[in-house]
Amino acid sequence: MRYANWISIFVFGIFLFGCKRQFKNGACVNNLRQIESAKAEWAYAHGKDSNSIPEWNDLTAYMYVKDGFPKCPAGGTYTIGPIGELPHCSMMPHNICFGMFSIYNESNDPMVGVRIAVMINVKELCSCETDAKGEANISLKQQLTPDLWSHGTEFVDVEKAGYGTVRIPLPTLNWPIKLQLHQLTNNIN
Repeated sequence: MRYANWISIFVFGIFLFGCKRQFKNGACVNNLRQIESAKAEWAYAHGKDSNSIPEWNDLTAYMYVKDGFPKCPAGGTYTIGPIGELPHCSMMPHNICFGMFSIYNESNDPMVGVRIAVMINVKELCSCETDAKGEANISLKQQLTPDLWSHGTEFVDVEKAGYGTVRIPLPTLNWPIKLQLHQLTNNIN
């Protein structure tokens, strides 16, 4: 019976660690949403276009945060970015559209059945295919921790028969990832 208690405590500890990480991710995404909302309000109030980049001091009147500016609970840093782009956290899994892909062809039509695979060295971590809207969402939050992807050997391969393969090195903060695949041409002489 004594061992069963230790096993229960161990399993509960793992559960709490996972919950704490999920909480930090969720809290960070909420901060990024608040920053995005403040950017939109600032742009509207000041007649700014999608290329304008506000400073932190420009956004304070539009945010409800104690003690200055929002902070990533896991120690990441925020980048405000232009009005037309989402703000980013330096912790890749914390970003608003993390794991989302939109794939189009040369005519900007959504591509169905494009394979998207997350790779570590030569091993596939997970994969999925795009739907009728050309969209896919890979749930990477549980599989990628900062120490796992920080050494630069991870990447995403996007491929479809008859089209070139695109390789995206990780980490990237450009979520959602929007790609245009180009059809391969046959140069037969």
